[in-house]
Amino acid sequence: MDSGSDILNRLFQMDLDEMMQKIFLYLDPLSLKNCKCVCLDWSEFIQKRLWNSKLGQKQLQNRLINQWKHSEPVISQYDRVGVEPGNEINFLVCDNEIIVCGYTRGQARVYDIHTGELKFQLQCNSQPMRIYDGVQLDLGRNVIGSVTDTGTVTVWDRRDGTMLYQDKH
Repeated sequence: MDSGSDILNRLFQMDLDEMMQKIFLYLDPLSLKNCKCVCLDWSEFIQKRLWNSKLGQKQLQNRLINQWKHSEPVISQYDRVGVEPGNEINFLVCDNEIIVCGYTRGQARVYDIHTGELKFQLQCNSQPMRIYDGVQLDLGRNVIGSVTDTGTVTVWDRRDGTMLYQDKH
């Protein structure tokens, strides 16, 4: 056992919760999440004394706001190879796994949020459009929904882009 975790274990044994709370609150969110996996005591402490306590929530929220205001943004650029000129992005939706861009000619592209790689392209109309036909999108747990300005509603399987439903309304 390294000396860092030994010190924390001693603080646990001495019931020095306030001090441990301050130590854990210095960690970034990913490190804090990883600390929950160390042992049951750490997991319960972080859950109760940080994430479920008003003081812990307030300090974490203040740190996030400060980081949002003063940190340099992470900029990711996604490949637009194969996108026709004039086919601009008019809608964007994302979650922790994917980014879906809706384009002005009835198409959408699904990108992996971590790698930026194109996963698949969706044709949101029954046929490609040469005129403006913007795409609006929504993400469900298992599906991607799209509706175009010309009234085509489509539902896709978000794992592989298989079309599950399409009709013009």
